[in-house]
Amino acid sequence: FDAVRERLEDAHYEPVVVTDLEPYSVVIDKYDEHAEILKRSVATWQRRGRRFFLMKSDLAVKEAVKRGAKRVGDTDFVVGI
Repeated sequence: FDAVRERLEDAHYEPVVVTDLEPYSVVIDKYDEHAEILKRSVATWQRRGRRFFLMKSDLAVKEAVKRGAKRVGDTDFVVGI
């Protein structure tokens, strides 16, 4: 990870390490429309009839919620495998 961070910093990026993923995670029903949510996510997985997304930013989370997703923190689910 240090090498990646160094390359990003050399290219004038300021990477931020995020250790708590829950604020960036949303969930929808498995068969709900999700193409626009997927575009703004960095990871997705399925469990118990739901589709989970790890979003790129706070703004991406807000947009996903506008499209019907729920913040994982507002549900009985937890982030993890």
